[in-house]
Amino acid sequence: MPFIDQTAKRSFLQTATPDMNIPTPDFSETFGAAVGLTIDENLSISMNLNREGFNERKRLTESLLDEGKVNRDRYMDARGRFDYNRLSLDMPDSGIKSDAQLSQERSEMLARRRAYAEDVLDRGNGMAQFLGMANAYMLDPISIATMPIALPSTAAKSLSIAGRALLTARNAAAIEAATELAIQPFVYAHKHDIDSPYTFKDALTNIAGAAIGAGAIGGVTGGLSGYLRKVRSSVEELGDVSPEVETALENLARMQESLDVSRAERITPDTILGDYDRLIQGEYKSFTEAANQSVRKLEKEIAGIKSESQTITQFVQRKGGLNRELIEAEGIDPASFKFQGGKPFFRKGAGMTLDDLAESLNEINFKNKLWTANDALDLVDGITRGEDTLMDLDSAAKVDYLENQLDQLSAKGDEAYFESVYKGAREDDIQADIDFLEELEVQRQKSGAPQTTPDQYELAPQQKAASGTIGQRERFIIDEAGLGDDFDMDMQKFREVENPQIVQGDELVSANEFMKSIDDELEGIDSVLTCAYG
Repeated sequence: MPFIDQTAKRSFLQTATPDMNIPTPDFSETFGAAVGLTIDENLSISMNLNREGFNERKRLTESLLDEGKVNRDRYMDARGRFDYNRLSLDMPDSGIKSDAQLSQERSEMLARRRAYAEDVLDRGNGMAQFLGMANAYMLDPISIATMPIALPSTAAKSLSIAGRALLTARNAAAIEAATELAIQPFVYAHKHDIDSPYTFKDALTNIAGAAIGAGAIGGVTGGLSGYLRKVRSSVEELGDVSPEVETALENLARMQESLDVSRAERITPDTILGDYDRLIQGEYKSFTEAANQSVRKLEKEIAGIKSESQTITQFVQRKGGLNRELIEAEGIDPASFKFQGGKPFFRKGAGMTLDDLAESLNEINFKNKLWTANDALDLVDGITRGEDTLMDLDSAAKVDYLENQLDQLSAKGDEAYFESVYKGAREDDIQADIDFLEELEVQRQKSGAPQTTPDQYELAPQQKAASGTIGQRERFIIDEAGLGDDFDMDMQKFREVENPQIVQGDELVSANEFMKSIDDELEGIDSVLTCAYG
């Protein structure tokens, strides 16, 4: 027996009218809806956006690969792409979804956003809509070519494309010069595809291996930047290149520019690596001969840096020297100091105190620390024992770096020893470039990560309200419609209202009395049903 018969339902629908009091969206809501709809559907890059589901699938797959739960080779297809659809069938409980599932979810999500945006735009301010769309269209030129650096995965793929161009050239001179063909067993082994679970660390490892392998053939100096430069130069010598290759070369150029900036800010072993390359090219007969040449060049380079830089001793001398009597009172024997230069380091009856020296060092922020008289005393004690150093910290660091190389190459050793020194220097140099690129990528991923998380928007669980129904029949109907909890919560909120009133006719009457009359009627109906079906 229906609670409301069909006649009553038709009567209600015939008299009901739609609510016309829908608020007009404000300027900002309309502007936002226009921006969102344009980005979602009307830009040339829209197809590449709103792919969070695909990105999450890739992240989950990478985790499974790292944990050893999935064999990568088993799911690579003939074209070198990862078969997510097969993995989703093999591991249904892993959270890995098929392409069809993700596409359907993406379409449904965009449909909901489209419906919201179109509803807002139909009711919103026309100027807000125009400005929102105009601002969104300004974002359209975004592409990989406009990025300040090429991503590691993009660079790995670009190297493969460049190598393939040289291989297909079938030009003996080009192939002979193409040291970059060492990339083939490294990069192309994975048949890199942008949708594969191919991490940036995988790409960097492959690029490093390719660069080190290319260096063993020769003609490559300047670390990873020099390797990329050699790749581009060899490909450009071919003359006629396809648009795909041209894009690849542009990506490599962007990464090269970033590496050049990094290398300009750190010390690189350019001197000895230049001799290493000359050895590979046949200018030196042995590693021992190359080492002898490198030693002479390093000694000259170190002497040049020292001649152009001021030492701490020279700094003190130019500041007027130190007061001899005060220094002796601190326990330092000035006679132990070997005189250097034309100006005295210790002066009788004149010169700086230790406090004066500390203040002078603080004025130039020497070593980025706050100097005290005790610190100055330790510094002077070291100088009297021959522990002088350069005031310019960058120059001092470079001298230390070069002297370390000089010590290695000045040592007695055979061919194998000197070969290990040169190869080790090249590998360390390439690794420093790789570390820089890795840090860039980590920072890029951090900046692109969501600033908010779903748990920030989780609502506290609501306490279940007491039953707001009177009879079993009423409860049955409400629960069947799936409205039980909502109804109970609404009734609880109604009971919490102090002295509720409703409009009945032209008068305000007690809502409690009105509700009681309905409850009594429902209770009577329930009693009749009990008698009828009992």
